[in-house]
Amino acid sequence: WQVTLERIREVEDGESAIRLINVLAYLNPDNISITLLCHICDDTEEGSKVLETYSMISMDRNNRVDIHRLVQHVLRLSLGLGEEEVWITKNIIGFLKSEFIKGEYTELARECMSHGLHLFQFQRNHVPLMKETHEYLFNLSAYLMEFGQNMDALKIAKDSLPIYESTNGANHLQTLQMKFRLAELYHFTKNYSDRKSVV
Repeated sequence: WQVTLERIREVEDGESAIRLINVLAYLNPDNISITLLCHICDDTEEGSKVLETYSMISMDRNNRVDIHRLVQHVLRLSLGLGEEEVWITKNIIGFLKSEFIKGEYTELARECMSHGLHLFQFQRNHVPLMKETHEYLFNLSAYLMEFGQNMDALKIAKDSLPIYESTNGANHLQTLQMKFRLAELYHFTKNYSDRKSVV
């Protein structure tokens, strides 16, 4: 794959393709909408054509993208925890935030939820991004509650808590706040036995 990536860099729109595939390395690998990618990354349409030509991604008739998990893994290893990863993460978070503050739970907002949680799996040991990603996860569950999407908010809170605990510790303020949010959501969704296990 590294050889293929070097070839891509040399063709027309190759740099756009490289920027796009680096972003794709941090998203949920299946069924990614071109609409979302266009908001996150410039020249998405041009870049996606190059990547498809070199079989680095696949696209269906609805312009939704899939990328192989092994390709994502190789890309993340090559990016490491450097400035490029910080730029990618902040770009993705920036768009995800902007989509949720519109006040509508659109199909795109629902897709953002999936990508946001997937992205944060790779930020557990990245100190410069911890504060930003943790705040986003907490706010994301709040947005979903405002939209009346308590089951989706519950999934975010439940999946986020181990990230908080592994990076901050069980007794950190942010961890305790997320525990309270999770208990609150268990109550709203009538999962009373699960609520008792949190509080």
